[in-house]
Amino acid sequence: MSAAPAKFAYWVPNVSGGLVTSKIEQRTDWGYEYNRELAVLAENNGFEYALSQVRYMASYGAEFQHESTGFSLALLLATERLKVIAAVHPGLWHPGVLAKFGATADHLSGGRFAVNVASGWFKGEFTALGEPWLEHDERYRRSEEFIRALRQIWTEDHTELAGDFYRLRDFSLEPKPLNTPERPHPEIFQGGNSTAARAMAGRVSDWYFSNGKDFDGVVEQLADVRAAADLAGRTPPKFGLNGFLIARDTWGLSSHSRLPGDAMHALSPHRAPTTYNQYAGRRPPRADRGAHRRLPAARRRPLPARLPALPRGGPVLRRAGPAARTRTGGRAPGPGNAVGLPGPARLTAAPLTTTERGPMATVLSLSGSPSASSRTNRLLRHLDQRLVAQGHRVTPLDVRTVPAEALLGADFSHPAIVAARDLFAEADGVVVATPVYKAAYSGVLKALLDLLPQYALTGKTVLPLATGGSTAHVLALDYALRPVLTSMGAAHVVPGWFTLDKDITAHEDGSLTVAPGAAEALGQVVDQFSAALGRADRAPYLSAAS
Repeated sequence: MSAAPAKFAYWVPNVSGGLVTSKIEQRTDWGYEYNRELAVLAENNGFEYALSQVRYMASYGAEFQHESTGFSLALLLATERLKVIAAVHPGLWHPGVLAKFGATADHLSGGRFAVNVASGWFKGEFTALGEPWLEHDERYRRSEEFIRALRQIWTEDHTELAGDFYRLRDFSLEPKPLNTPERPHPEIFQGGNSTAARAMAGRVSDWYFSNGKDFDGVVEQLADVRAAADLAGRTPPKFGLNGFLIARDTWGLSSHSRLPGDAMHALSPHRAPTTYNQYAGRRPPRADRGAHRRLPAARRRPLPARLPALPRGGPVLRRAGPAARTRTGGRAPGPGNAVGLPGPARLTAAPLTTTERGPMATVLSLSGSPSASSRTNRLLRHLDQRLVAQGHRVTPLDVRTVPAEALLGADFSHPAIVAARDLFAEADGVVVATPVYKAAYSGVLKALLDLLPQYALTGKTVLPLATGGSTAHVLALDYALRPVLTSMGAAHVVPGWFTLDKDITAHEDGSLTVAPGAAEALGQVVDQFSAALGRADRAPYLSAAS
């Protein structure tokens, strides 16, 4: 099969200070008139794409900048064929809002809008805007959920999402973006050199940008992305490479020129890979004087005819019960079925096939409420019945029953603490429910978790649940409880749910009534937890009147 011809793109200089960190004065202009002329010039000379940069806060020499999406739309309206990729940060956008903007821009431009999902590296910008700063892999997990939601909104109706970072309820978008012969929706790009970035690209992205790698490093990246795509049962994304043009009057002058930091590291096998952004606020590293001699040799090296692919029908690790088991078969695994890969953002109640059913799992149901009559405790015990109906063995544990002297005195050898550790060790999955007080999970729950081994949740599937009096506390699940569970080694923390106190009515006879919307959402997250444990039996949705 012949290779597709290369496509060319350029960085839009919509920020001041140029496109590289350098003491040499940069000659680009961040203003619209210059960029409009540049876009028309690029379009007329065969460039197919332009990528606009995203920056919100004046910083590291980029004191002036135009917002990426609005500027991209302006360039689209000034051109006829150029496709413009707008860079966005999921932490500062809701997928539904961006989906609406993207659909409008796509119609106005005749199907030329695209988006680059940047997981973010600039902590100072997020904190200056009052937004939480997640650790590296969590930022990519949020980006993946963002992309799944964006694609579903653009291609389907009545989107439902009970994710870890975003919520959507029966959301439909009209008009949807144009469905052209080249693409069913605006193309979705991403970059990043890390393991998390490569895995995300294979699972959800249309294009993957590589930056700051030498020849062998790029080949390794492509193989990793292809492997992740194969595990997800999808076609691998297309690939883009960052390049620099060194223009001088003669070849001799250009071949002996000192290159900017990005290009130097892309050519040099002797330095750790890096990117332009890593030089923010610092002097760029000295150019590698030997790079010009390696460039011709690298140019002569042939690309592999075909990158290694995982054999279809071979062993595929899947989540199934207490540990990953090997499964063979001819069907390629779908998104979310591979070990350690998050499932699709859309939650459905479709039963798994008979061949996917696993053995009964042991579930530890942990209530972090200090009160026996609390809504949190009653709701959790109500959900226990659903898990039992699905075939799991459920062991309840109320933190309030652990002696106070053991918790407050941090008595690791107390029989109650030892017994709790044993329950965690025996469990395949753990449900953790807590009331939210002042934007944090309960103190008694924290006291118990602190007395468990550091990696007490290693290899386990965990479902976090919370109750509270106001939606202002909903982020306590993602930004307070989830990081703790992750740090304890949880193999998979499935999407949790925050239930308002007003949606839970506890009756004197011990029964419970849950508002219809909350009941359905809880049923979905419990079913997803059950499926992640490898058990496919489905009980009816939690009744609103049960």
